[in-house]
Amino acid sequence: MSADRIRAAQRELVDGLHDGALSETAYDTAIVSRLPDERDPGQPAFPSTNDWLRWHQHADGSWGGRIETGHDRLVATVAAVIALTERSEPLERKAIQDGVKYICDHAAAWETCPYETVAFELLVPQLLLQARGLGLKLPYDRFVNLGALQREKLGQIPPGLLYEEPTTLVHSLEFMNGQIDTDRVHRLRATNGSYGNSPSATAHVLGLVHDGPAEIYLRRVLNMSVNGGVPTTYPIDTFERAWVLYNLAHAGAAHRGPVRTHLQYLANSVTPEGFGWSRGLIPDSDSTAVALTVLYRAGFPVELDVLLRFERDGHFSCFPFERNSSVTANAHVLEALRLGEAQRPGRFAKQCAKIVRHLEERQLDRSYWLDKWHVSPYYATAHVTLAAGGIAGHLLTGTEAWLLETQRSDGAWGEYGGTSEETAYAMQALSALPTNSPLDAARALQRGAIYLSEHFDDTDYPELWIGKGLYTPYAVVRSAVIAALILYHRVG
Repeated sequence: MSADRIRAAQRELVDGLHDGALSETAYDTAIVSRLPDERDPGQPAFPSTNDWLRWHQHADGSWGGRIETGHDRLVATVAAVIALTERSEPLERKAIQDGVKYICDHAAAWETCPYETVAFELLVPQLLLQARGLGLKLPYDRFVNLGALQREKLGQIPPGLLYEEPTTLVHSLEFMNGQIDTDRVHRLRATNGSYGNSPSATAHVLGLVHDGPAEIYLRRVLNMSVNGGVPTTYPIDTFERAWVLYNLAHAGAAHRGPVRTHLQYLANSVTPEGFGWSRGLIPDSDSTAVALTVLYRAGFPVELDVLLRFERDGHFSCFPFERNSSVTANAHVLEALRLGEAQRPGRFAKQCAKIVRHLEERQLDRSYWLDKWHVSPYYATAHVTLAAGGIAGHLLTGTEAWLLETQRSDGAWGEYGGTSEETAYAMQALSALPTNSPLDAARALQRGAIYLSEHFDDTDYPELWIGKGLYTPYAVVRSAVIAALILYHRVG
């Protein structure tokens, strides 16, 4: 592929960055589809969501991302079956039956799946209560263990905190199943009209109390939809810009023109607590670290000490009150703090050492990593490689061999089949690693570049990112593909 075509694709990508573009998800669409029209409660407020559910049921009866994972398929299918059952339309009886059969046949899949969707332990118990109330014959006894996870999650959050300050619970308010204080819930509404930037949480609140800004938010989300569904979150303006610019920066992209405009947007979005996925959302260590890394490398003044507010005994948390840590959030914090170490030696040495120990504990087979935000080990492994190279080489001694061994015959990489996204991450990692097998690594990169070139126009990427359902942040994935090809042409 010519350098001119890659540069043109990069310019097109950067020019198009705005509030963020995500794929639509079955879970969130199902929840929004249940919202009745205020003027005619017998009709749905957003009829297109019903059509979306009809069109997106899989052949096996389930709903969810194209790649089957236990949590995603379960929460999406239960939500969709409930939505269809509530409408009681005869034409949908077969879809309901197929969905129920899938749930019965796969009720235990969530217990062995490592990729837990956001708020799964809060959402599924409430969905099951609703399903039981509708008389759906599901294997309820197979989900008894979820109760312990639900209590563990809620036990970490101080009672009464929900309405006093923003928490991640706002993003999943539908877990309260109608037990919301309608007099105080407006305190949780974001300036864009949403509740936690979540279409499903916002729809749930709107079903309980009139809320003009919330309705406007949902209508704006649906008006942007191509197929009539909704994404798991919107907007993602800071997340999309930060991750796109992060990928391009690692490939050596210049900080001029539109790139500079987006860098300035990030600089103007920083708060004393850091960055969230979008302006006004709760800051998290992942977004904060990536955005600060991008700004620092572009020459903007940044204060890295803000990351210390996420420090815990053995790692850095991504969000307050989380049950499980994130490998990539810790890797991104490590990468950011290393920049500070270069400027002020010793300032963050203790924190960097703590993260390295945490990454060592989370490593699998001494070669790769998994993460809570993505269902592919190639994403986590690439980002650890980019962060740990030069400071924790012992973590990466088996990574090159693992990458070379897992490349597919067509030149791609992928956990469930070759994908452009995972191939891009594998190439990012290989390009950053000190190689023990120069010829083999060069051949692997060449085969990966050929695969990416052949699939360069295929932009309907499978859903690999983890929210309440699996989703694709299109611009972020596109930036990884472009960055991998830039790196190949420069390194190769």
